[in-house]
Amino acid sequence: MLGKLFVNSSFRIVTFTFAIMKWYDYYELKIEDCKLTEIYDCPWLRMLQEYNVMPLDSISYAIYIIPRFHKKNQFLMNR
Repeated sequence: MLGKLFVNSSFRIVTFTFAIMKWYDYYELKIEDCKLTEIYDCPWLRMLQEYNVMPLDSISYAIYIIPRFHKKNQFLMNR
């Protein structure tokens, strides 16, 4: 999500362009003696309940999160 914030001071108007970032963490499934951390060579993720607001200029690259629609809170990251 992108947004713009305008700050009006007595000297000038400043514009901040920002993004709201949703955070993910790696998901592990332990089946007997092995750990499953990737599916189709994509890391397996779960969505956290954390959000941050950061300047758009500080984002260096984008990644693509692919939801697994038939599973709850499971996602894949396309590198």
